[in-house]
Amino acid sequence: MNADQLKKVAHDLLVAHPSRGVKPAALTQVLESLEVESYENGDLLCTEGDPGDSMYFLLYGAIRVTRKDQNGQDRELVTMSAPALVGHMALVDNSPRSATCRASGTTQVAPLDRRLYHTILSEPSARGTALRRMLLTSLTRQLETATGKLRKLIAGEEDPQNNAGATGHSGQDETERELMKISGALNGWGSDLMKQADEMEVVYDENQKAAERARQIRK
Repeated sequence: MNADQLKKVAHDLLVAHPSRGVKPAALTQVLESLEVESYENGDLLCTEGDPGDSMYFLLYGAIRVTRKDQNGQDRELVTMSAPALVGHMALVDNSPRSATCRASGTTQVAPLDRRLYHTILSEPSARGTALRRMLLTSLTRQLETATGKLRKLIAGEEDPQNNAGATGHSGQDETERELMKISGALNGWGSDLMKQADEMEVVYDENQKAAERARQIRK
């Protein structure tokens, strides 16, 4: 990518991840420090369980994120479209990769390795401030998204029993699917979430049961 394209990506990243006080020019400096890599559909970026030695700025295209369920089968968590940050939790808390990432179509990313990550993060410079604030914004939004999904699941708005009637899967299977989506929204937070899925029991109060009966009658 040339300088003008990187400036456009920096602008779009800030639109997607609004960060107070960060200007596109400062974020462009971060991107200009990196080498852009191109991937084709299905190409592997990282594998679940591997050491996380870099994060990715998703500049163009999309990344399909999958994770193995309790039966060892790959389940899709989310497909992330550019512009986005991917895999940064591995650098934040030194955790292994929580999921496998593959290119979905032609994709361009700018990897930020651990050494340069720490260098930029510690800088009292415009690009250092841009990276710090961008990461804080991204992590906060991940938590907000996951909290919203959990709230809906607990409230019965994403009803595993109702989904079971439409898809043929059991309530437990649908609950597991929703938990995996939440794990995808967290992008590495709470890596033991799926280990607890088989121990979770979804309990419906009388109001939720009445609402479900009403839905069944309307059908």
